[in-house]
Amino acid sequence: MVLITLRAIEWTFRLQPMKRVTVSLDNKETSQQKDISAEGPVNLKKVAVDALDLTLNLRGVGWDWSRGRFPPFNRSTESRPAFLFDTVLSLIVKLSVTDILQYTIQAMSPSTFGSIAGGTIFDPSLPPLLRYGRSSLISLLGGAVIYFSLEAQQELLACIGVIIFRQHPTQWPPLFYKPWRSTSLAEFWGKRWHQAFKPSFIAVAGNPLSVLFGRAGQVLGVFLMSGLLHDISLWGMGRGTEFWSVGGFFLMMAVGVILEDIWKSSGRKVNGLVGWVWTMGWTIGWANMLVDAWYKRGVAGCTHFTGSQRPVMFIARYIFGRELQSL
Repeated sequence: MVLITLRAIEWTFRLQPMKRVTVSLDNKETSQQKDISAEGPVNLKKVAVDALDLTLNLRGVGWDWSRGRFPPFNRSTESRPAFLFDTVLSLIVKLSVTDILQYTIQAMSPSTFGSIAGGTIFDPSLPPLLRYGRSSLISLLGGAVIYFSLEAQQELLACIGVIIFRQHPTQWPPLFYKPWRSTSLAEFWGKRWHQAFKPSFIAVAGNPLSVLFGRAGQVLGVFLMSGLLHDISLWGMGRGTEFWSVGGFFLMMAVGVILEDIWKSSGRKVNGLVGWVWTMGWTIGWANMLVDAWYKRGVAGCTHFTGSQRPVMFIARYIFGRELQSL
């Protein structure tokens, strides 16, 4: 509902109607249809379908407002059966990896942050180096859970779209573009992480602040809106909010991108191995407070499966001949 509200605000100020586009295999816009206002008599069914698509289509696939910015396809799109086979296989793998990672996190402290009761990821009994090394590992695993679970959700929806709604595979481009290969924060957040909310964040918060503060204002506005959205989702757990931890993480990502801009203004680039270390270190380091806020509210205790039906249990039975301890 928050995203629909942001879109309503964004599209109120559009100067041109929405237009359909066709996306090719290399994710380039190849053709553009006329807007419905120029098509003569109104087709109510088409208007209803377009309205529903505009409301629920997170990334704008098939519309001009997406600007065709999607990762390249990493599987066959020439036929539905081939696409579905690859997608289902990938879905099974990613659901399994998600559950293995989730189980690993839960096993690290099943009575505190690994449970739905929740708890801090910072162990005060450990010396600082071990304490923050452990919390950073937990944060890294938590980020991997988010990546694989979102990928799995995307692929499940792709199967539904292609099978039930007869959509073409090219309408389901990948959600991520190998974020672990990022060599700058700007590349990580602007290209390789998912871009589902980016257009609305830019239009509603980034562009207005850019008028006042230029590029820095735009960056801060986008990440501020992202922080607010994620904090609202935390509030949905029914255990309050923690903006300075959740929103603070995203604001520090903005600070990092601005620092990169300052570095670039000196004629140097953020890239290569040093850029990768900087990107991963800054992101995982500040992720400690974000993950801590989530896990104190029991997020790590949530699973896609329960009991013996968990993929990690099937894998353990196959490899070790017995189930792991249920958490």
